Amino acid sequence: MCIEKDEHGLVLQEGQSNNNHTTSTSNIQNQDLESSAQTSLLNKVLQGIKVYLNAQKTLYVVEHPNKTLSNLEFEKDKKSEWNRIERYCAYVINSMLNEYFEPYNLMHESQKRLIVKNVFTKITFLIKCYQTSIYFPSPEDNRIVTHFGFYYSQNTNDHYFGSEFLMKNVEDFYKLHNQYLDKMRSISMKLIKYEFRDIDIAVLSYMMFSQE
Repeated sequence: MCIEKDEHGLVLQEGQSNNNHTTSTSNIQNQDLESSAQTSLLNKVLQGIKVYLNAQKTLYVVEHPNKTLSNLEFEKDKKSEWNRIERYCAYVINSMLNEYFEPYNLMHESQKRLIVKNVFTKITFLIKCYQTSIYFPSPEDNRIVTHFGFYYSQNTNDHYFGSEFLMKNVEDFYKLHNQYLDKMRSISMKLIKYEFRDIDIAVLSYMMFSQE
């Protein structure tokens, strides 16, 4: 409290001291700094997601030099190819986390392996749904993006699995797999409905990472 007095010591006016003003200004500055830091972190995570998406495109271009990305016709995936590219994606995810998802780069290697193990499937599942919403947006389309340039669907089970699954109850297995594909299509349609973009995928990916 600030108190003004006349020459005789009588109170003329009471008011707030400058300390309150200083405190208020300091709080605003701290909030601005915190907001700036959050924006910087989000931009970095967004950059990481874009690096991951572009890495898939780069791999496809390198392996398919005669194809162009404009009006690209996605091809049916095979489980053997899926496994190979998925291993490459695991490497890219680890690199993305290390460079763009703080504080992953400061963690011990054993912690990193555990985090990658726990978040890889979650993040790539989300990104596959997001890619599906971009490349196969029609509600009548049942295709799912596996990786850039590739897809599978309920109609490609025989082609996708090939001779990898020789079992008596293959129809039951396909039924479970189709339920999984239905779930992915449902999520993809929701991403379209709510107009998800790269920035939204970046936020969700970092939330998944933070939970670990």
